[in-house]
Amino acid sequence: MDYDQPQFPPGSGRYPITADRISLGSAVGRDVRGWAGPGGPGPGQSERFGFDAIANVSHLFFKPFAITFDYARMHLYIA
Repeated sequence: MDYDQPQFPPGSGRYPITADRISLGSAVGRDVRGWAGPGGPGPGQSERFGFDAIANVSHLFFKPFAITFDYARMHLYIA
């Protein structure tokens, strides 16, 4: 985490991050930016979802891919 940068929102303890490499299956992203900190990537998410996420995969990761959500089978396809 980049502790030299401002927190977002201020006082939240969330700082910007840049992941050198992340992957989801065979889909690979490099230099993907995001936010990380206590309680997950967004305020109130722990209470809403019932679990903590230390970070999230956002549209910056998915942007170069075509994605399909199959809700009937609960599959995510990335091409």
